[in-house]
Amino acid sequence: MTLYYLQLIKELLITDFILLKQRIFGNVLNTLIWSTSVTLISTYVFPLLGMNTHYGSMVLIGIIVSTGVFETFGNASMMVSDLDGERTISYQLTLPLPGWMLMLQKTISYAIFSALLTLAILPMGKIIMGDRLLLSAITPGKFMIAFIATHLFCGTFSLIMAAYTANMGLILNVWTRFLFPLWFFGGSQFDWYTLKELSPWLAYINLANPLTFVYEAIKGASLPNGQYLPFWPCIGAVALFSVIFLYTAHRKMQKRLDYL
Repeated sequence: MTLYYLQLIKELLITDFILLKQRIFGNVLNTLIWSTSVTLISTYVFPLLGMNTHYGSMVLIGIIVSTGVFETFGNASMMVSDLDGERTISYQLTLPLPGWMLMLQKTISYAIFSALLTLAILPMGKIIMGDRLLLSAITPGKFMIAFIATHLFCGTFSLIMAAYTANMGLILNVWTRFLFPLWFFGGSQFDWYTLKELSPWLAYINLANPLTFVYEAIKGASLPNGQYLPFWPCIGAVALFSVIFLYTAHRKMQKRLDYL
């Protein structure tokens, strides 16, 4: 039975990527244009304004997470649009596959797609930054763990946003009231200890923000300078948030779509 479920998940993933390949090139191009612009400004302009010379490297590594985070909004929008319209997900729920496994399949599909969008970011950054980006500082094993954890988290994040968005008319509220504040305070442009120097109480409150641990994990595995939260507790926190989001999204979708 397990092998049968795995085969169904495989077929659903193949179907998803037949559809996703229609927009993969455009999304990769968008990612490269955006990340190149941010990297150039962070590396060569901001230091002239007094910013730390290592700031560009930190922003570049953070873009790997930010790309996945921003992609969650697109994923959630497509799912909510489907729920409002054709409801193709209802057909998928008629397959002999437990509902929670379908949610897991969606998570994996979203994770792979957002990971593909980020593969060119480090090579692009090295071309732009040259010796300013020390690839030798990256710990390969920890980086790969953080990379995988990041995109799986983004997959579950997409699901929970879609599950709790009632209709497309409310989708911009998800960005303005929820996603953007979490991203902006999560450490895309600073580290947790810098925030602690400014305001310890705000820094500790920010530990309730899951993106804090995602950013701290990948920066700690990639950058030679700076002080970051311990790597393995961050990975544990990311995994915990991912499981909670997947479970909660599944339960909400159960009520919304009435499946087992």
